[in-house]
Amino acid sequence: MRRTYRPRPLREQSSLRRAESIADTDEFAAIADALTAKTGAHKSVPYRTAIIAFLLHGIRGTGPMWLTAVADTLCSLGRRKLDELGVSSKAPMNSIQEVLVKLDEKLTEDSW
Repeated sequence: MRRTYRPRPLREQSSLRRAESIADTDEFAAIADALTAKTGAHKSVPYRTAIIAFLLHGIRGTGPMWLTAVADTLCSLGRRKLDELGVSSKAPMNSIQEVLVKLDEKLTEDSW
């Protein structure tokens, strides 16, 4: 019988640190900066945080990359970590999903 190597799953904090370090690379930082409005009201969820949510969901491998599942992954972090990531305490789930949808649309455009 042949054994297949499967790496141990990352701990919660390790996977979050990894997602944050990937999001802080020049490529992802440029995307977040390009999408962030320079004027007007601030988003309740920054684009950097949305990128982290997508990366974290993928790293954890907890299911398909549906926007609602990615939003659930983000919300599972807890209030203290969400505050550190710049998510407004009054941010409803639909505003989180709006930012994820907008990021998804921008990343799938041919302009990148």
